[in-house]
Amino acid sequence: MAAWITKLRSQFKGFGNILTGVIVGAGLTKIYYETSDTGKENVSAKNEIEEIVARHDNLKHGRHLRTIEPLRLDTNLVQLHDTFPENSDTEDEKLFKYGLPQRSPDYLQYKNHALCYDQAKKTPRWVLEHLTRDKVKGEANRIHSAFKPDLNIPTVFQSNNDDYWDSGWSRGHMAPASNNKYDQGAMDATFFLSNIVPQDLDNNCNFWYRLEAYCRSLTKRYSNVYIVSGPLYLPKEEDGKNIVKYEVIGANNVAVPTHLYKVILAEDDSKQSVLGAFVIPNEPVSFENKLHDFQVSLEVLAQYSGLVFFPAFDAGKANDLCLTDGCKMLSKERMDMIVFGRRLRNSSSSELLENVWEEMKESKLKPDSFTIDIYETRKKELQEQEKEVVEMKEEEKEQKEEAKDEK
Repeated sequence: MAAWITKLRSQFKGFGNILTGVIVGAGLTKIYYETSDTGKENVSAKNEIEEIVARHDNLKHGRHLRTIEPLRLDTNLVQLHDTFPENSDTEDEKLFKYGLPQRSPDYLQYKNHALCYDQAKKTPRWVLEHLTRDKVKGEANRIHSAFKPDLNIPTVFQSNNDDYWDSGWSRGHMAPASNNKYDQGAMDATFFLSNIVPQDLDNNCNFWYRLEAYCRSLTKRYSNVYIVSGPLYLPKEEDGKNIVKYEVIGANNVAVPTHLYKVILAEDDSKQSVLGAFVIPNEPVSFENKLHDFQVSLEVLAQYSGLVFFPAFDAGKANDLCLTDGCKMLSKERMDMIVFGRRLRNSSSSELLENVWEEMKESKLKPDSFTIDIYETRKKELQEQEKEVVEMKEEEKEQKEEAKDEK
C-alpha cells in the first residue's frame, strides 16, 4: 500500500494534498459531530481540531461555517453569528457589505425575569422566572405599579396601553406580579408591556390565575421553581384546512395569541426534580377542567413554539409534575373567596364595602382570616378617608362664614 501511494505521489504532484484533504476532512467531520457537547473531553477534541486546521491552509477557508452547536431533540444546528464573522472571505464581505437584517436581542433581563421579545407581534416570545419561597412573600404591592411601554425596546416595535383600551382583551402578565412580592422593583418590572399579551379576561382572572397560584405553591415543596411562559399561535381546521388565524389590536397591531403555554421545572436537593408543560386556550376555561387536561410533552411544545426549553437540564431525569405533585389548583370556592377579597380591597366607599360584605355572607361563603383582615383594613382606611373629607368640608364652611362676617 505504501509503495502504491508513493508511486501515485510521484506521478501526480497534487495527490498528496488530495489524500490529506480526504483523511483530515473525514476526521474533522467525525470529530465535529462527536464533540457537540461541552465537557472537558470535548474541549480537548476541539483544541485538536484547531491545531489540525492551523497546519492546513485549505481548511481555513470558511471555518466559521463548519461549527456545530450542541444537539437537542436529535437536531443538528449550524452556528448562527450575531456579528460579522472575523477573518471572513472576500465573497462574505460582499454578501454582508450593508449589514444583516436586525432582530431583537436574544433576551432582556430584569430583576427576577428575563424575556425574548417578538418585535413583529409586540409580545414576548418567552418569559423566564425563578421562584423561591422567599420571593413570593413580602410587602411589595401592585397598587404602586403601572403598566407602561418598555423603553428597552425601540418605539416602532413597542405596544402601549392605548392598544388595549376597549379592545375586549385584558393585559395578561406572563411573569405575574404576585411572584415578586419580595421586591417592589422586581414587581414593577413585570408591568412593562414587553411582559404582557392580550388575554381573555375570564381566563386571566380564573384558570390562568389558578395556574400561577399553583406555581407559587410549589415553592412550599421545592427549593427552586423555574417557569417559562409565553403565547402561541396555533392552527385551527377550517373547511378541511389547517389555518392560523389571530386577531390584532390597537394602532400597533398587537397580536392576540390563540393559546398560552407554561413550562414548570421544580427541584429540591431532597427529592427528584419534576417537570411539566401545559398549553392553555386563550379563552374562558371551566372549573371542570383540570390542569392535567392541558398537559403536553416538551417535544410537542417545542414543535408548537419553535423553542427548546431548559436546554441545560436533562429532562429524562425529571418525574412528571402532575403524576408526582398532583397539579391540584385552587377550588371554585377558594377562587370565589379571592374574587370577593379583590372587590373588598377595591371598594371606594364604606357603603360599597358593606354591600360586598353582605353579598359574600349571603353567598354562604365562610370568610377566612385573610378575607376578614382585608375587610377590616379597608373599612378602617375608608373611615379615615371619609373623616378627612368631612373635616375639610367643615373647614371650608368655616372659612366662608368668616369671610362673610368680614364683609
